[in-house]
Amino acid sequence: MHVSIIGKGFVGSAISKYLDFKLISYDCLNSQIFNLCQSDTWISLPKNTDVVVLAAGKISNNTFELKEVNVNPIIELCTFFKKCRIKKLIVLSTGAVYGSYDIETSSSNICVPESNYGKSKLEAENLILEHWESKLNILRLFFPYGPKQKLPRLMPSLIKKIMEGSPIQINDDGGPFISLTHVEDLAKVIVEDFILTENKQIISNIASPFKVNIRDLSNELSKHIGKQPLFEKTKIKSSNCTSVPYNFSWKKSGNFKDLFGEI
Repeated sequence: MHVSIIGKGFVGSAISKYLDFKLISYDCLNSQIFNLCQSDTWISLPKNTDVVVLAAGKISNNTFELKEVNVNPIIELCTFFKKCRIKKLIVLSTGAVYGSYDIETSSSNICVPESNYGKSKLEAENLILEHWESKLNILRLFFPYGPKQKLPRLMPSLIKKIMEGSPIQINDDGGPFISLTHVEDLAKVIVEDFILTENKQIISNIASPFKVNIRDLSNELSKHIGKQPLFEKTKIKSSNCTSVPYNFSWKKSGNFKDLFGEI
C-alpha cells in the first residue's frame, strides 16, 4: 500500500508521522508540489498511490478564496483520481458543516452551516459524493489541536489573547461549547480506522469525548501560562460545535501540556 497525503499542514503532517511509526509507504505533498488550484501540478501524485488523503484546503471567511480552493477543483480532482486508479479517497472535512446545534451532532444530523468556511466544505462534500464512485470516507473533524499549531486556529488564538490580556468573548453560559481532538489522537484514528481498515461508513464525525466551553478551556490554558484570562460577555450567542464522540481510545485529547514547548 502507498498513501499520498495532499496537504502538508497541521493535520497532514501528523498523519505522516503516524504512517512513519507504522512503517507504511507514503508521500506528503505540500501546495508547492500539488496545488489544488493548479491542475498542471497534479502530475506529481506518485504513480503507485493506492489511497489519497485530501487534507489540503483553505480556512478563511473570504467567499472567493474558499470557493477557489475548497470547491472549484473538486470535480476535476475526482476525474483525475479516477484516471490514476486510486482505490480509496479519504477527505478531511469539518464539524462546521452542521451549523448551530444545541445537542451533540452526528452524521445523521441535517447540515445547515452558518460560516462561509462550513458552507464551502459542505459544497465540496456534496460534489465528491456525486462524482466519486470508489471507496470513500469523509471525515468531519472537530477542533484539532496540538503543538506547533498556528494562528488563526482556536488554541493558539486563545493562548495569544491570554498572554496579551486581550478579551475573550463568551456567551452567558461560558460557551460556545466545542469538542476538542488532539492531533496525534486524530492521526492515529485516521490511519488505523480508515487507511488500514475498510471502513464502510462514508461520513463520520471524528471527535474525542472531551467537550468544553471556551471559558473553562481558557481557564485551563491559563494554568500553564501563569496569567488569568480576561472575558467579555457577548450579546451574540456563538454556535456550539460539539459531536457525539468517535469510539476510540483517546489518550491525549483534553491534555494541554505539550502546547507550551514553543512559547
